[in-house]
Amino acid sequence: MISLETQGYRPEVLRVISPTLIQIGDQEYSVHDTGEDEVLMDGDVHVDVIAFDDPELAQQMDAAYIQVKPGKSTPIQHWSGSRLYMESIVEGSAAWIAANPEGKVVEIEFDAQSDNPGLILYGAGWTGSWVAGPEGVKFVEICIPPFEDDGTVLVAEPGDKQIGEVDIPLLFTALYYRLTNLDNVLTAEELALATNILELGGEIEKFLRPEDFGSGTFMGDDPEVMKLSPRERLFVSAWRHACPVPGKVSEKYSIPWARGRYDECNFVTGLIWDLAGYKKSLRAQLTSSTLRLQEEPVGVYEKGRVPESHNNQMSALSTLTGYALPRVLIEEMGVGENKTIDRYIKALELAQEAISQSTFPVELLVKLSEKVAQSRGNPTTILSHILVAGILKEENNREEYKKVVDALEKHAPILWQHYLSLDSDQRKEAGIIEADQI
Repeated sequence: MISLETQGYRPEVLRVISPTLIQIGDQEYSVHDTGEDEVLMDGDVHVDVIAFDDPELAQQMDAAYIQVKPGKSTPIQHWSGSRLYMESIVEGSAAWIAANPEGKVVEIEFDAQSDNPGLILYGAGWTGSWVAGPEGVKFVEICIPPFEDDGTVLVAEPGDKQIGEVDIPLLFTALYYRLTNLDNVLTAEELALATNILELGGEIEKFLRPEDFGSGTFMGDDPEVMKLSPRERLFVSAWRHACPVPGKVSEKYSIPWARGRYDECNFVTGLIWDLAGYKKSLRAQLTSSTLRLQEEPVGVYEKGRVPESHNNQMSALSTLTGYALPRVLIEEMGVGENKTIDRYIKALELAQEAISQSTFPVELLVKLSEKVAQSRGNPTTILSHILVAGILKEENNREEYKKVVDALEKHAPILWQHYLSLDSDQRKEAGIIEADQI
């Protein structure tokens, strides 16, 4: 027998010497067919239950020979309870894909032609499935203690996002889709995201959760993020900042510049939210997602760079206000060599003043922008943030733009007069929208 402590892939021996003799570790055990058969997955999976000849041993564990047709899979299952499962290949080839209790996804390829293909050992908290190769697969399964239909095995359909209350990682589904070639397992957006995760490597997946899109979380020097490649780190920062076109941005400005910009804006967003903490209603509005209006469908985005929810809702940083607030405050803080501690302190003071005078996010944006323009900000640059043409193409949030224009007229005389003083060519060059064309 072998140790049952370490779960996952093990290089030890689990071998079927003959239909009536199984080797586990360095010991051989006689078995017999119980006559109990089960057919699963519309006939794609056949289970032949076997038992150990030794009555005492049979009380401790049982086994099964499981055959899967070429290109087909065993059910996607999630295991709970104290039972352990030990499996290894007998004939053919297959991949075992699984998510361990911590959510890490693994893919292990098995080939019966290998001198020692090894085995897998798993139990509570695992989610997994075998996917057969082109010639099909037969593998042996040992259950410790013997298997019972006691509710500790849950089954999901391909494409399900949960088994019970347990999330199925998108990378798991992506691997399953790739190996089985099933249709309609993922939406177009999920498939694109999964494809990107597969191309970049699974380590990035935990940073691309749908709930983190547009969260404004500053990753800083998180040691886990630092393990990623520069391109992967760019996509993580862009995801937190709700940028739907990071490829386009990084191609225009470079990966280091784009990631630095996302991180800086995420950091400053966190400062603004913290400063607004004492005004609970305002802070809640700043940090909440909103449903898209029916007449304002989502605009431009790169496939795989946004969650599926992006189609029907705007994250906190997908809004014009969420995009512009940190950029306006950064103008006061200073850019590049112009950054100083005095400017930083002044920026925080202006933000505090604007927050104290505001009830709604758009009002805060416009009042802060006017204060920065009065202080030292370039009015054209500020307008290029708060009336930016690019975000309108990405989010199609025309009603929000109209509210900003109305607020500019009401609360920001310096900026509004400057806007009116610009001709169409000057606005276009600065990336500022035409207010009468919203």
